Amino acid sequence: MIPFFKHTPKQEHNKKNAIQDRIAFSIVCKCISLQAQWARYMQCQTERLPTSAKKGFLIAFCLLSNGFSICLITKNLTNQVQKEFSVSNIKLPAYSDKTGDENTKPLIAITEEEIQKIQGFRRFMDSLASSPSGKNRLDQIIITRPGLMDSIRLIENTYRLKSPKK
Repeated sequence: MIPFFKHTPKQEHNKKNAIQDRIAFSIVCKCISLQAQWARYMQCQTERLPTSAKKGFLIAFCLLSNGFSICLITKNLTNQVQKEFSVSNIKLPAYSDKTGDENTKPLIAITEEEIQKIQGFRRFMDSLASSPSGKNRLDQIIITRPGLMDSIRLIENTYRLKSPKK
């Protein structure tokens, strides 16, 4: 039987995107409606003004913007240099070149005596595989503690890598 309505993680991802799209769409619609309301309000305010007032506001706006432009042009042409931005050296923090991995590296906390015990346990587990009753016991241990041998191997490898060469 073919599962027609199988729930897959891809569908969950699409549902999350659909929710985000709906939220974004509602935000955009609200912004557009606010802009339309503002435009209607401003239209009503300017329609109430007489034509002479509209012409006066237009002339005042043109004079102000042209005057400001002329000020900027003359300021730049007369070489009145004002330092509006200054360049200064950046002071780096003392530990900005460190990655943080220096503090997270584990120290060797295993003594030689403990590693001898671990190696003895590993030899014991290997010897269990030689007899049928031992094989059953080994399988039972591995089933109840599935990551035990991996942990033993990891500890031994870490110790070999970190221990000083003799």
